[in-house]
Amino acid sequence: MQVCAVEEGDTWMTPYRRYLANGILPLEPTEGKKIKRNSAKYTLVDGDLFKHGYTHPILVCVSGD
Repeated sequence: MQVCAVEEGDTWMTPYRRYLANGILPLEPTEGKKIKRNSAKYTLVDGDLFKHGYTHPILVCVSGD
């Protein structure tokens, strides 16, 4: 059996994960405001990012890969 570790690079979800987990905002002020404002739509569960949806109670966020 072979196990391969896949490391995910920075995606659109990375700033949201950093802010929700540690309160760290991007250095650019406009980007920081956007992340802070939109973070109310997301929640972090065991390191996975989920979005609150209308038709479903919680939606999993995935990267483009």
